[in-house]
Amino acid sequence: MTPRAVKAAKVATRTTRTDLDFIRRPRSRLGMVPALNNLPAGCAFAPRCALADQRCRTEYPPYEQRLPGHWAACWHAGLPEGNRGG
Repeated sequence: MTPRAVKAAKVATRTTRTDLDFIRRPRSRLGMVPALNNLPAGCAFAPRCALADQRCRTEYPPYEQRLPGHWAACWHAGLPEGNRGG
């Protein structure tokens, strides 16, 4: 069998999913959204962010362009997965 025929055979044997459970859902964050008149020091997302470290809790990150057309206010935006704090 050619590689193309093998792939076609595998596709043909797959079952069709009717549910949407296979779609990656965002992980829920613990904690409440802070009131705008009572924001914590540092980043407002720090209390419920899995990547937050001490810097996030004390310093507000600058709003910067990380890639052309992509802006973020996060100390960890654009870092490779292995280099993120937490």
